[in-house]
Amino acid sequence: MTNYTDDIFFRRKDEAREERREKRRREYERREEQAKAAAQGRRKRRKRLGLILAVLILLAVTAAAVIRTLNVFELIEERNAYEERLKSLQATLEERRAELELVDSPEYLEQQARSQLGMIFEGEILYKPRPNSGYVPWEEQEEEVPQPSQDEDNSAKPH
Repeated sequence: MTNYTDDIFFRRKDEAREERREKRRREYERREEQAKAAAQGRRKRRKRLGLILAVLILLAVTAAAVIRTLNVFELIEERNAYEERLKSLQATLEERRAELELVDSPEYLEQQARSQLGMIFEGEILYKPRPNSGYVPWEEQEEEVPQPSQDEDNSAKPH
């Protein structure tokens, strides 16, 4: 009997051992599958993160290019404004040079001496109208001198 019971006992012991081994093997496989799934998840996250990072870098480079382009357009507009100002200043300079040539001429000096300083050449006579005399120089007259009307003419004639 002991053989039989020993046999049953050892068999149960072996079965229990096999069950434990099987359980450990299944647990090991389950953990291994979890580790593989986790590794795949990490790889997917890394790929996603890499893709997002690449898109962000591309956006940053594009934004920098757009900003530089806008800056170039602003500089072109500024240059055009300066060129227009330069042309204007050059035209003013030419006007001033022409005026300087005119001012240096003897005719201009004579005209200024006569009009502003009242100077005359030797032997000339200067006529000055009295103040408030009603005299208006011919150059400053805007309209013709009014002609006397017929009523005024009749009143002036003796009867």
